[in-house]
Amino acid sequence: MIAGRAAADGDPYADADLLGDDPIASYDALNDTATAAVGAGDYAETFRFTYGDYPAEEGFAHLATYRAFQAYSIAKHFGIPFHLSPELIAGTNEHVTPHADEWRQWGAFPPAIEPPADADDETRLPCTLGFWVA
Repeated sequence: MIAGRAAADGDPYADADLLGDDPIASYDALNDTATAAVGAGDYAETFRFTYGDYPAEEGFAHLATYRAFQAYSIAKHFGIPFHLSPELIAGTNEHVTPHADEWRQWGAFPPAIEPPADADDETRLPCTLGFWVA
C-alpha cells in the first residue's frame, strides 16, 4: 500500500513465503524495510485499500489503527498485559474516532460498545471502535 499499489493490481508476493523458517526475524526485516521507506519519504501520495483510495496521511491512520488493535486484540486474547500509549490514544482519537461510524459501515470496526461509567481514555477508545475486552 505504501507504494501506491492495490491488491487488484496483482500481488507479486501472493505465493511467496515471506516469513520462512524464522517468522519473527523475517517480519522484523520486512518491518524495518517499510519503516526506512516511510522515514525517507518513499511512499505514494495515495494508499489504495480494498475499500477505497486515501491520501497517505489518512492511509497511515488506517494502517496504524489496524496494527494497534490487532496487537490489542491478540494480547487480550492471550492474557498478555498490554497498554495503548497515550500518543496512540490521542492520535487515534484525532484521526480515526471521527470516522468510526463511517468505517464501521464498511466492516472495518465491529459495533461500538458502551464503556463502563468509570472508563479511562484507554478503555473508552476500544469501546468506541468496538474492540474493548474486559
